[in-house]
Amino acid sequence: MKKYAILVTICAVILLLYIDNGLKGHLDNKMMIEDYNYMWKMLEENSPFIELAERKLEIRRESIYSDYKEKLKTIKNDDIESFYSVLKECLEKFQFLGHISVVDPETVLFYQDIAKYDEKNMTLHTQLFLDKRVKKTYSKLYNLFKNKQNNFKYNYLNEKKIILDWYGDTPVITIKSFATNSVLEAEYMVESLLECLEQCKDSEDIIFDLRGNPGGNSAIWKNGILPCLGYSEISLESFSVCKNSLYNQIMCPINIKEDKEYISGDVTYDIESWDLDTDTNIHSIMGPGLSGLVQEDIKKCDLLFRTQYCLKIYNPCSWRLKGKIWIFMDERTASSAMDMGWFFQKAGLASIVGNQRVGFIGGFSLPPVVSGFILPRSGIIIQYSPYYIFNSDGSCTELGMKSDIIENDLRMWLWKEGKWMLK
Repeated sequence: MKKYAILVTICAVILLLYIDNGLKGHLDNKMMIEDYNYMWKMLEENSPFIELAERKLEIRRESIYSDYKEKLKTIKNDDIESFYSVLKECLEKFQFLGHISVVDPETVLFYQDIAKYDEKNMTLHTQLFLDKRVKKTYSKLYNLFKNKQNNFKYNYLNEKKIILDWYGDTPVITIKSFATNSVLEAEYMVESLLECLEQCKDSEDIIFDLRGNPGGNSAIWKNGILPCLGYSEISLESFSVCKNSLYNQIMCPINIKEDKEYISGDVTYDIESWDLDTDTNIHSIMGPGLSGLVQEDIKKCDLLFRTQYCLKIYNPCSWRLKGKIWIFMDERTASSAMDMGWFFQKAGLASIVGNQRVGFIGGFSLPPVVSGFILPRSGIIIQYSPYYIFNSDGSCTELGMKSDIIENDLRMWLWKEGKWMLK
């Protein structure tokens, strides 16, 4: 028995040392391959966008997997920079569809900053960025990139991203990006947006120009625009599917199959769900007119759910916008910028102007909007969106949304509508 106990102890110590190698900075090529295999396993088990990416982007995961595995074999031990770069290049084949990507050092800094402000209500996703392995790895990556690029830590306060122009009596508010790298910068953008909008409060029409906006932090438009609309609450409905895997269940703050309501801060979610299998009649649940639905894209998903999203506006402005809201978008309007357009259209708050189809990688569902996991050997974080969200026609919001008015030239549209009087 003593020999057996000693053997077990020795094995346990070896295992702990093996697992702890990442914390001590050692990362050999074998560990890199293990992390790479783990990355693919986790994405295939948890992301609902692999099939959609293969169809839409005409890529094959088997080819990508084998090609980049060969590249990894050439990386020297402890070369975390090359390992990070190869993973990044690999997942860029998905073109950020479903937010599938390697998390960069700036994003890690941003989430670590968020954690300082709200330790009590920290999500499991935010907690990933406080992991010891993550901190150690991204500190190395940050310093490596910083040494090669003097302005790596970009200060978004130096860029004017909210611009107010007037076309006659019509204000056009151009928002170039919602990206920030700290809570302070997000608050600064909210204040700037509120100041802009107060100047427009009596205008008959208000135009937001989100063309080319790559997204960033949705809290900016939620806190910088919604309080100006004069509503005490705003509601909308959405349908989504997901892979109800164990990991997704852990990362989600609720049990989608069993919980009927979830309250988070000023938002209440009412939820109804259905098991998704070959006999599930999606049309009877979501309604007719699902011309954009592609069943093949969701064949690996096993849960369909409806979310009724209700946002309480607790701190409205003392004034409100009186005019009709128009939002200009194009195919480059992405992530949280598309979220804004999609939210405003679904809630009946604005009309979308642009090409027939605008935006990508957006939409509204349950939290978390983006999930992620840590590669156990290296401490690198991989992120993905856990929910495949439907437009009203059954198409996926990751591929964009339909405009209400087809027009891609802002000046021409203003002139045709008589909202801009040429002088």
